[in-house]
Amino acid sequence: MTPNEIRSAESANPRILTRRQLLAVTTTLATAGCSSIGGSSTPTPEETDAVVFTERRRTTIPEGEYLSFEFGSEAVPQLQVYYEVGVIGDGQINVFLLDMENYDRYTAGQTVAYVSGELNVDDNRSEETVPADKYAVVFGNTDRGENPTTDVTVEFTIEVSQA
Repeated sequence: MTPNEIRSAESANPRILTRRQLLAVTTTLATAGCSSIGGSSTPTPEETDAVVFTERRRTTIPEGEYLSFEFGSEAVPQLQVYYEVGVIGDGQINVFLLDMENYDRYTAGQTVAYVSGELNVDDNRSEETVPADKYAVVFGNTDRGENPTTDVTVEFTIEVSQA
C-alpha cells in the first residue's frame, strides 16, 4: 500500500490500551478456545476475533479540532482495524489511520504518511490488516482538506482485533 501525504491539526484526545488490558483480553481468548470466521462482502469486524480495542459513540468535533483514538498490540503478529464514521447533518471530516510515528508528527503539525484515509467525507468505512504495533484513528474537522466551517457531529465505530 502506498502511503498518502497529509498535514496535521492542533489538538487530540488520545486513548491507549494498557498492557494489562491487552493481557486480560488475550488470556480470555486463550482459555475460551478457537472459533471459525465467516466471510462478508462488506468490511465488518468479526465477532469471533479477540478484540483489542473498541469504541462506539456519537460526539461533536469542534471546528478546527480533531478526535483521535490510540490503540495497539505487540502480542499478536497482525491487527485487523475496522472503522466506520458518518457525519450527522451538514459538514465533512477527514479520516486517517496512522502509525504512532506519523501520529506524533500529525500532533506536531508536520507532514505525515497515513496507512489509510480520506479527505472531505461525510461518511467513511475501512478495514485494514496491519502489522502488530501502535496506531491511531483520527477524525479531523480541520483544514487538511476543505476549511472547516462549523462544529461537526459524528457517529462512529472503531474495532480492533487480532487478524
